[in-house]
Order: sequence, then structure tokens, then C-alpha cells
Amino acid sequence: PPPPRAERLPTRVNPRYAPGLRLLATGLGPGEARGLRWSDLEGDRLRIQRALVRSTSGWSLVEPKTQRARRSVTLPSGLERAIVTHLARQEEDRLRAGGKWVDNGLIFSTRDGQPLDYRVVVRRHFHRILTAAALPKLRPSDLRHSCATLLLGAGDHVKSVSERLGHASAALTPHVYSHVLPVLQQRAAEKMELILFAPRAGCTDGWTSSEHLRTPARKSP
Repeated sequence: PPPPRAERLPTRVNPRYAPGLRLLATGLGPGEARGLRWSDLEGDRLRIQRALVRSTSGWSLVEPKTQRARRSVTLPSGLERAIVTHLARQEEDRLRAGGKWVDNGLIFSTRDGQPLDYRVVVRRHFHRILTAAALPKLRPSDLRHSCATLLLGAGDHVKSVSERLGHASAALTPHVYSHVLPVLQQRAAEKMELILFAPRAGCTDGWTSSEHLRTPARKSP
């Protein structure tokens, strides 16, 4: 099936949650995004070191399940600017809350510094944003899958996408996103058409010149 159109999400519907939506579009899971701390941000690099989970006893921060899930991703410049704006907004919240502010160091928090409740965010905000974008009901985790599908469809290398999502194995990525493979095969065929069969100067039959068919030179020992 085609990926949810993440680019259609109107992130300005509620500025408070816009950076969170964009973060999910970088391949983070919802728990990973909610577990981010300001100390995880280093310039345009974001280190994923934990996830926030809730249970009957409350919330807690848990370690990644695998070593590959502990990773670092590069943020687009537009997201960097959104995070800076978000920091200023959170500082205003902290000042208004005064002594009620709980300093958990979380990038995404309530107006008094507490962790975001996943169910509340989805019900009150995420579903409204989807409706405004004329998209079907999705889970926030579906945006993570959209990220992978869009990157693969744009020709990004499977290994790069696997590292961005923190998959336990690079072999898992093409298995999960096998529906993208026919698109990639079609694009590969189009590239080979241009390389091998497109008419070139001095090549009247459309076949590539011998220059492109030479065996790579071996390096001297």
C-alpha cells in the first residue's frame, strides 16, 4: 500500500506538537521521541538512548532493546529551527509554572514539565491533525514507517534507512518494506536504460560506448 502522506500533515495546526511530528518523520518511534532529553541534542545530531514507556505504576525511561537502536540521527535544518522555537516555548511554560515545574529535562513535556501522555496526545491532537490533512486514522508509529518508505522510494540506501530507524539487522528493512522494492527495481531499470541504451555522441545504435564497458583497472600491489 502507498505510504501515509507525511508531507501533508499540517504541522502548524498546533505548534506545540509540530516538532514531535517532524521527529517521528525522521524515523523515531513515539516512545523514543517522548524519551528525548535536551542533553541528547548536539547541533544537528540527535542521540537516541532511551524510550519513555508507561505502565500501571507510572512512567519510566528504558534502555534501547538492541545496540543498533542506540543510534544518532542527523536532523534536517528545518527541524533544527523548529526545535529552537520549541525550546523558547518550553521556557515560557517553565516560567509560568513556577514552583510547579518538574525538571525532567525532556524535550517534549506538558506545561509543567511532566512527560506527555501518549493517549491524550493522540486523541486530542494527532487525530485532529490527520482529519485536517484529509488523512485516514493512523498511529504515530505509522509515520516511522512512512519515513522508511519515502526514503527508500527516493533511492536512499537500505543500510542508511536501517541505521536511521535503528533496526536490529539491516536484513530486516527490505523484508518489512518489501512493497517498495518493485518501485526501486523500476527506477533501477530506468537508470540502466539511460546508461546503456540512451543515444550518445558517436554511438548511432544507442549502445553505450566502450568507455563505459571497460573493466576497472586493478591496483598495483
